[in-house]
Amino acid sequence: MQGAATRRSRLSAASKGCRRAHGLRYVFLPPEIDLSSAEHADTYRRVVVNLIGSERVGSPIVYAATVPSNAPHPALAREFMDYMVGEFGKGYDEWPDPLRT
Repeated sequence: MQGAATRRSRLSAASKGCRRAHGLRYVFLPPEIDLSSAEHADTYRRVVVNLIGSERVGSPIVYAATVPSNAPHPALAREFMDYMVGEFGKGYDEWPDPLRT
């Protein structure tokens, strides 16, 4: 399992160009609260939020994706998201159910 410093280093190297190109500011959060580590799953589970009408219990994030509000082809983007979410929800025992909106 990767350590937090290794994850931060890889993230930093992978996203540095994107952040610089778009002038984005960022904050690195410790793994105890950034939802990146299966090692801290018990800590994450202590937080529950109400999101889009349902309670969501904190858990490590496997993948996250969204369709930007200004996507040039929003219908195609949503079609892709539907496909991706459908594939994600096909029964991987330890993965959380996808959040559909």
